[in-house]
Amino acid sequence: MSVAIDNVYSNNEGMFAKLCSACNSSGAGVAGSAAGRDSIQQIVYFGEVPVGALQTTLQQKKRSAEVPKGQQINLLAVLPAYSKKPEIREQMLQWVETQCTKNHQHLVYVQLDDTAEEQLHEWYTTQGFQRNPETPTLYEKQL
Repeated sequence: MSVAIDNVYSNNEGMFAKLCSACNSSGAGVAGSAAGRDSIQQIVYFGEVPVGALQTTLQQKKRSAEVPKGQQINLLAVLPAYSKKPEIREQMLQWVETQCTKNHQHLVYVQLDDTAEEQLHEWYTTQGFQRNPETPTLYEKQL
């Protein structure tokens, strides 16, 4: 089956909210998943089944050590029943990286909260992210 990523429209906002709720209750571990004015929200499908939620924010100016310039991942979460399918998260990350380069940015980053499972930290590390020495909860990937 294939993974598809689609925009959130007014007719599927409820689905996005349900996916966010279901994924966060399973310990998605990503801090700051509130929607902002510049955020991009996506629903992720496996086949035709909605299985994940993705939210990123383009930061065009460095605001602080915790908010550098680049594409910030606010939420990258998959329903527990589909979390054993690595291609889903990998396609989600690839989509984020593509958006980052389209916007002429070279950094993708995520801030994991203190309750994030160790597996999540390991997943980002295996995907090429490095922990920021100044802000240990911040993981960055140069493109």
